[in-house]
Amino acid sequence: DGTAAVWTQTLAVTDGEKSEYLTHIYTYRGGRAVQLTRGDKSAGAPRFSPDGKWLLFTSARDGKNNLFRLPMDG
Repeated sequence: DGTAAVWTQTLAVTDGEKSEYLTHIYTYRGGRAVQLTRGDKSAGAPRFSPDGKWLLFTSARDGKNNLFRLPMDG
């Protein structure tokens, strides 16, 4: 309905010998930006469900790439 936006942001992470890029999902609703995903695994390909009640995304949190969903009403 045009009241929210979703995007990914990729940051370089360096910690001692470890150097990688992590991508996380953000949304803009109600006049503010909110980070939706966190952790040491990237998330990507965010999409709103057709009714706008869910945000679906992919992540390899369980060791292989899977589809996850978050409720948009909190």
